[in-house]
Amino acid sequence: MSTPGDDAVDFIWSELKGLAALLARENERYARFFDFAPDAYLVTDAGGSIREANRSALELLRGEREAVLGRPLADFIAPGEPLDFLEGARPGARRRVRMQQATGEAFAADVTARAVPLRKSGAGGLCWLLRKAD
Repeated sequence: MSTPGDDAVDFIWSELKGLAALLARENERYARFFDFAPDAYLVTDAGGSIREANRSALELLRGEREAVLGRPLADFIAPGEPLDFLEGARPGARRRVRMQQATGEAFAADVTARAVPLRKSGAGGLCWLLRKAD
């Protein structure tokens, strides 16, 4: 036998499930936009380790997702290139940097960073826009 309060709980539970499904769809939509963006994007944590990389970034770095995620961004900077910009990245400031693909081939890239909060940990990180320089 149901009580009047049971109908309210069922209604609220139904609404919560609907909102959870909506949030899951929106999260999936964001993930697709990020992954298929035409520009190369990396997200690093506060220590400079790569936490996210879209397909364009993986193609630019010529690395598999498993081989790129978790590595320091510094691993993809060409030998001899100063690393000071990694620590002192000013939001929105663009800099030309010699980078190195996973294959060892060096290339020039225009790099822009912006501070972002990371989803899982809530700690700050940086989103990097990488464009191969002409």
